[in-house]
Amino acid sequence: MKKNFKKSEIKDILKIKDPFLMIDKVKVINQNKIVEGQKKIKKDDWFLKSHFFNNDPVMPGTLLTEAMLQTTIINLYEDKKKIKKYFIVKSESNYFLKISSTCTLRIISKILSKKNGIILAHNSIFLKDRIVSNGKFKYIDPVKFNLNKL
Repeated sequence: MKKNFKKSEIKDILKIKDPFLMIDKVKVINQNKIVEGQKKIKKDDWFLKSHFFNNDPVMPGTLLTEAMLQTTIINLYEDKKKIKKYFIVKSESNYFLKISSTCTLRIISKILSKKNGIILAHNSIFLKDRIVSNGKFKYIDPVKFNLNKL
């Protein structure tokens, strides 16, 4: 498996493009266990212009959650020829710090378990050493549950 993924590769794997791509690059720390994603927030990002824009811009929590989900899918990635699709069946997210200006976020994705087509992951987003958000997510492999035709 690759050790680093650039934005263009992430777009190909996730089949998501800007402006909804919420990670810019990913570094593999431990294959299929831990990866570290990165997202650079710029003062002119579309969501800061449109969410609580009256002198109080903020990155929506749903986009923080999306950054965690996208990072987990890159963590699960194994082979370009066999890109797997997963269904998210449960998610829990917590938000601790408001993101309202230019910064770089670190997203850590840890796969806690992969068993019988069920994947459990825990993610955390950091701004420097401060936690911004975290979440627990459960995915299922639709092949294992015969859901490919949905």
